[in-house]
Amino acid sequence: MKKWTLLVAALMMAGALSACGAGDLGSSSAPPSTESTVSDAGAGSTQSEPEYTHDLDGLANKIAYRGYIDAGKKQQMRADFIGAEAEKGYKYSMSSGTLELYEYDPANLSDRAKECIEEVKTTGKVTVLQDYGPVDAVLSDNEKYLMIYQDGETSEEALARKADITEIVKTFE
Repeated sequence: MKKWTLLVAALMMAGALSACGAGDLGSSSAPPSTESTVSDAGAGSTQSEPEYTHDLDGLANKIAYRGYIDAGKKQQMRADFIGAEAEKGYKYSMSSGTLELYEYDPANLSDRAKECIEEVKTTGKVTVLQDYGPVDAVLSDNEKYLMIYQDGETSEEALARKADITEIVKTFE
């Protein structure tokens, strides 16, 4: 009986540890939506960066346009852990790490959302799960988007990538 109890406890612990990604809900391999990219600069003009919709998909497409992620290969994340909008949290793989993006509705923030936003503004971190402590996070200037960037690489290229993605998130409308 003790062996069964230990086995069940070990399986429960393994399940709990797999939740470190803040509630991975599965992956989506759908191609990027054409609705997310509004338009190109115009016919006959030199190629410039397209305009993007003002939502999480638009933000992901802007980061993808720079070559950092594949916007069509997103993994749905549980956004309620940080008070973000339901189904408005995605995780993307990068060459040496991961990028998580979440969207808030600034006009309708829950108490949990307000706590998380304030935590990021004051500490640069957000507590996703109490048992795992805070992680580094970046909030957009309009407080609509939150980014969790995890990359163990410290090369100049990796640091430049992080700085560029951070700037994109901070300034995205």
